[in-house]
Amino acid sequence: MYKSNEEFFQSVYDLASSLKHNGHVREADVLNNGMVALNGLTDGWAQLLDAVREVESNAAVLTDAEKEAIGTIHDAVYQAVYRRKRKGRWRFWLSGGEIKVEFKGSGSQLFLLQLYAAPSNIS
Repeated sequence: MYKSNEEFFQSVYDLASSLKHNGHVREADVLNNGMVALNGLTDGWAQLLDAVREVESNAAVLTDAEKEAIGTIHDAVYQAVYRRKRKGRWRFWLSGGEIKVEFKGSGSQLFLLQLYAAPSNIS
């Protein structure tokens, strides 16, 4: 995870910068507003967690690197709020007619499942 708060904060700001650079200004603003909510108390971290979840819910517009970064940030903020690690995270996306499902567990295992969409002309 992160070795210091400074490393964590830099990771969040780097992601916000990447989002803005890639034309996702709204997502960058949501993340930056979440950072502004930090007040040293759990409620500030909870507001940041809400912002992270909102950005992560728009994963379809994120690059793979941004998806990985927001997932790692989500893990860290979740742990700050709930004092325990997230059990894992799921990711779903459509690529070339395939539905892809990914689960990353707390032990850094990565499972990838590809489901093939049936042709629409089957009756």
